[in-house]
Amino acid sequence: MLSRIKETINNSISEVRKVSFPDFPKTRITTIGVLTMIFIVAGIVGLIDFILSRLFKLIF
Repeated sequence: MLSRIKETINNSISEVRKVSFPDFPKTRITTIGVLTMIFIVAGIVGLIDFILSRLFKLIF
């Protein structure tokens, strides 16, 4: 039982060493892209909400 736990920990450490983490410029560019998409989608949703609320006020 203890040997299986030790083996699992060693395998996990081995896999983490294989991971290549992005450098700062790539992280910054990706973050800017994500934030840009968030603002675009929020603007679209806000516009649709505004249009539908005006439409429902006219109907009801």
